[in-house]
Amino acid sequence: MKPRFTFLLILSFFIFSLTAKSQTSDWTPVFIDASGGHTKNGVEVYFKQSACDADGVIFIRFVNTNSYPVSLEWYNAVFTQELAWIHKPEDIKTIIVPASTTLEGTCTGEVMLVVNLSDFISDPVQFKRLSTTELLINAAN
Repeated sequence: MKPRFTFLLILSFFIFSLTAKSQTSDWTPVFIDASGGHTKNGVEVYFKQSACDADGVIFIRFVNTNSYPVSLEWYNAVFTQELAWIHKPEDIKTIIVPASTTLEGTCTGEVMLVVNLSDFISDPVQFKRLSTTELLINAAN
């Protein structure tokens, strides 16, 4: 009886891990610290390459795991396949993420969470990854 229970327990964990991976596999962590982490001050950051009206875009996802709202400030940077870093530090983005909330870009959603690749590179195939450079996170009032 015990081997059967162990088998069922292992099978349950395996199925759960596949389900969890399939729900987040299309979002890639944004490296926001030198060690490659994607969490800072209770906020997780992800990106996903997509298209809106045939234009190449990158969606950004912020997950606020804090029990209070946070104000975020950053500017976007794009890394190309040749590892060139293209950024626009003059184009500061700001958004407030409510407590325990996930905000993510969509074609019809919050404009701050959608990056038009044509603003950075001419060919979306050249895109490698996104960075939210100089991300500042503060408790929102």
